[in-house]
Amino acid sequence: MITRFSTLYVGHIELEACGLAGAPADGRRYPNRRLIETFDTATALARATDELGYEKIGCAFNIVPTWHPLRLAEDYATADILTGGRVVFGVGRGYHSREVETFGNPMLDGEANRELFEEQVEVILKAFREETFSHRGKHYTLPPEVPYRGYALHEITLVPRPLHQPVEVWQPIVSGSARSLDFMARHDIKGVISATAESVVERWLHDYQAAGERHGRARRLGEDVILGFRMCLDDTEPRALERARPYSRSTPSSWRRSACCATAKSTCRRWPPARHSPPPGPPWKTVSATGAGCAGRQPGSSTTSSRSRRSIRDWSTS
Repeated sequence: MITRFSTLYVGHIELEACGLAGAPADGRRYPNRRLIETFDTATALARATDELGYEKIGCAFNIVPTWHPLRLAEDYATADILTGGRVVFGVGRGYHSREVETFGNPMLDGEANRELFEEQVEVILKAFREETFSHRGKHYTLPPEVPYRGYALHEITLVPRPLHQPVEVWQPIVSGSARSLDFMARHDIKGVISATAESVVERWLHDYQAAGERHGRARRLGEDVILGFRMCLDDTEPRALERARPYSRSTPSSWRRSACCATAKSTCRRWPPARHSPPPGPPWKTVSATGAGCAGRQPGSSTTSSRSRRSIRDWSTS
């Protein structure tokens, strides 16, 4: 049973005073000694996944327009080598104007942002997959056309390159547009759908499958897709729904229980209606996936320990 939870602030530190009554994200200020807790958290997470038998960990999404694509590729390759191939590679376009525009790249112009992102990902995948490569595009010319010791350089090699091929790449599905799904299918990128209405999810799963077929990649419905849910946990499903109701504008029909297996070759499945028993799964008392933004602790349990390495092991089911 899940007995302890944690919320990370911008992926770095565990939050205290969570919830609607807590300090808002833009009202929090932390010193460097707190921000560097990310390294302790990553170490503890890696140890916990070892104990639980999980093979891989990874960053949800690297915001590619904040990087030079070769630098990002080198950093991932280094992590791949140091971890023995355990790190999953995630890519995203970003959505905070400040995090992208600060680096001189477009975010306010959505089409320009997409165009840059797609070229950057193409560069990264070339660097991963080809021993030597070149690229000529709107934003990047690699190798750059600069004179050097009397000869022209026509191809370059990423140093280091990932040892474990092919690199597993994941990208969020946000708009579900044909262009984005075709881009993902063409480059064999897997999809992540998070906190999205059930009717939209169903359409996107079919569209993602169809895009794969157009590019010669036959997938079962839901294969190579992760579904992310907002959850409210309680001792019974009715209690969980009642607690979540004030925070959700969804209709009751969208609060159906769902479960998905998010592995490298997963097939997502929907549980049958509430009158049936759910299929075998994690030994939780009740997991009620709703449209609510609730998260926190089991009723009667203590608040999450904020900086305990042990706490990460306790997030698991037992």
